[in-house]
Amino acid sequence: MPLLRLVIGSTIEVELAFTDAEGLPTEATGVTVQARSPSGELRSLTVSSRGTGLYRAHLLADHAGEWWLRAACTGPHPQAVEARALIEPSLVIP
Repeated sequence: MPLLRLVIGSTIEVELAFTDAEGLPTEATGVTVQARSPSGELRSLTVSSRGTGLYRAHLLADHAGEWWLRAACTGPHPQAVEARALIEPSLVIP
């Protein structure tokens, strides 16, 4: 599971690429990206299509601590991936 280390106020860009069995880009259905903040708040992020099989979402990490991210789709083959990001407090801005 990948770990990102960023500073509070950073934008996390989530990029997704779906491929078929031959490795060619393919459309996915039911694409979602969710984030859980350090306080436990669950956020559903807006996902935009960038072309065949390519999707993107953005999260403003506005709290320090451990964030969890989950990206999933319902088809053509349901799948999900999760990652965590450690957001550090700023050493400059209180």
